[in-house]
Amino acid sequence: GIGGISRTRKRSLDDVLNYTEKFFSSADHNFEDYLFTVGHGYDAEEGKSFRDMVCDRLPLELMERKEGSDFSIDIGAITAVHTGPHALGIGFVKKYELL
Repeated sequence: GIGGISRTRKRSLDDVLNYTEKFFSSADHNFEDYLFTVGHGYDAEEGKSFRDMVCDRLPLELMERKEGSDFSIDIGAITAVHTGPHALGIGFVKKYELL
């Protein structure tokens, strides 16, 4: 499953990217079929740095970096109760067609 413990902040961010790469290494999942975002808790600057790291390492476009987008995800208090105020994460949802 996804989750685990890392000794350093850098290692935990690498682990998030590794889990994402592993998920999309399956033939069942393709980066082009999903929408992506990066959420951050208290530290918006760390969130920006993590967005840069995600975009440098993975072949995807974040919704908040699309031209003209005002999309932004702040990780709120409910999640922070479980993660602490400095949470970072990658969110993705499969695209679908409206009928």
